[in-house]
Amino acid sequence: MNSEPIHQNLSTSFVNLEALVKHLRGLQFVGSIHIELSSYEADIVFPEPDKIEAREYDHSAGRTSHGMPALKRILARAREPFGRISVYRSVPNG
Repeated sequence: MNSEPIHQNLSTSFVNLEALVKHLRGLQFVGSIHIELSSYEADIVFPEPDKIEAREYDHSAGRTSHGMPALKRILARAREPFGRISVYRSVPNG
């Protein structure tokens, strides 16, 4: 699968990430959301409809985390200003 950008460089100052995740789940979205903040990045992946995976990379702490605890931290961190959010849809190879 390849990915196709839908939205790029959306500001965390204006985007409610939790609402975006709920909206995409309701659409049975397959793809990913990438979040970038200072010394921190994360991915929320929708590998198939009704399934969600989360990974975070805290470069300051040197920590990588996965799963629901990571998703909760991602949603909290995405409330910080000056971050960027990008959304990518998975598309079949071909």
